[in-house]
Amino acid sequence: EMSRIPAEVRAAFSARQVQGLDTARVSIGYLTAEQREELTTAQIQGLGTFYDLRYLPASRVAEVTTSLIAAIPSSYEMGRIPQANRAAFTAEQLQAINTTKVSIGYLTSEQREQLTTAQIQGLATSYEIRYVPATRIGEVTTALIAKLPSSYELSRIPDDVRAASTTEQ
Repeated sequence: EMSRIPAEVRAAFSARQVQGLDTARVSIGYLTAEQREELTTAQIQGLGTFYDLRYLPASRVAEVTTSLIAAIPSSYEMGRIPQANRAAFTAEQLQAINTTKVSIGYLTSEQREQLTTAQIQGLATSYEIRYVPATRIGEVTTALIAKLPSSYELSRIPDDVRAASTTEQ
């Protein structure tokens, strides 16, 4: 129903009207950037779908629930979230990312340091090894390293990461 309201009418919503929206049922994508800044914390915590993460101001990302971050179903969907928003994820939010479905390549190097051991051990593909910080390479399973399909893929892993690998790896 929100999409049926003309854009110029939606753009004229007051802060009070914006704060009356049920964000569990209405996408914030229909609001202007200024109106999204007017959302309450409760509205942000009540976002109904991970799709709305792409519309949220980066300054408000820290207010998103970890369950919404955990709902990001794929690398494709993570890639649709603006880089500034992904860079604003808190440590708690980062640790909610399902690394069996979502590439850690979309995270900053500092954020990759904050992942849990379980997330590193749960990396979906051997292609992800190139994004693991050298300080964390010891946490990558030998089974994942064994899945490297070619010398080319091994060469794409940074030198410092390969040098930090354990003997078993």
